[in-house]
Amino acid sequence: MRRRALFNYNGRPYEFSLTDPVMDKYCSPFPKPEDGIKTVELDSAGNCLLCVSLTPPFNDYHYKIVATVIERKI
Repeated sequence: MRRRALFNYNGRPYEFSLTDPVMDKYCSPFPKPEDGIKTVELDSAGNCLLCVSLTPPFNDYHYKIVATVIERKI
C-alpha cells in the first residue's frame, strides 16, 4: 500500500510519496487493497510545512518525497 501527499504550491498541484512515520496516527491501519483509496485530510492542512527531499539515484532517477509533515498550531 502506498501513502501519498497531495498538495498545492504556488497554484500548482503535486503528488509525492509520503514517508513520515508520524503520519501513521492518521493513516493506520492501512486499508486492504480491495478497500480502495482512503483519503485523510489533516485538521491543520492549510497550515503545514512539508520537508521535501530527493532520494538517492534509483534506476538513474532521483525522486521527490515528503519526508516530514510539520503541523503548525494555529
